[in-house]
Amino acid sequence: EHDRAYILASQAAVRFKDADLAARAHVRAGHSALLSSRENEGLQHFRSASALAYTWERRREALVGLYFAASELGARDAAAALEELETSEEHTSDWILRLEVLRLMRAARVGGGVSEAVQVALPKLHLVTRATDPLGVTAFLHTLATTLNLTARYAEALELIEQQLAFASRYRLDFPIVHARLNKAISQLGLGNFQESAEALNEFSQLMSASGDAYLEATRRAIECRLLTSKRQFKDA
Repeated sequence: EHDRAYILASQAAVRFKDADLAARAHVRAGHSALLSSRENEGLQHFRSASALAYTWERRREALVGLYFAASELGARDAAAALEELETSEEHTSDWILRLEVLRLMRAARVGGGVSEAVQVALPKLHLVTRATDPLGVTAFLHTLATTLNLTARYAEALELIEQQLAFASRYRLDFPIVHARLNKAISQLGLGNFQESAEALNEFSQLMSASGDAYLEATRRAIECRLLTSKRQFKDA
């Protein structure tokens, strides 16, 4: 319920007198805005959280969100946020995986160095078993699988997608499963497994919420178009 979460978090951010609590509320509002495709609002909340944060933990959360929103919008904040995050002396498994997510996203969005970013991220895969945050683990597996698909390493991507689905199921996380189905459809299509690709798309459609999501729906249609084209069903495509 991203819209409801955004309204509540925005109200809390205004009402809190304590800077740390206000920063937390701004981060939550920012995340909620991003998940409902309201990047501009999200960017403003993350900027506010960054200005208010006085502990590294809170500033880290603000900067991560700031990078996501700014990179989506092509704003200059993105480079500065990632540069500061990369100077962190934090070395936990969770943080290493999270930082790799940001680097992989940068490579994919900038459009260069994707293969190099994948090669840097792959050796970190063993940290998945040591990490403690299921959301962070599924985010890493998803982003790495996405970039493997971009570099046509479909079989490797498929292995990671299956791990992502297992993690999400174990911790009862619905959000990663929806995105994993789309990634799986791309991997199976790349491997020439048209039936399996169509099944993954069908499973995705069944998981989509009644309210829908314009971005995910557009992605589904794009994959379906590629699938139909591969099967030479040009008119349907």
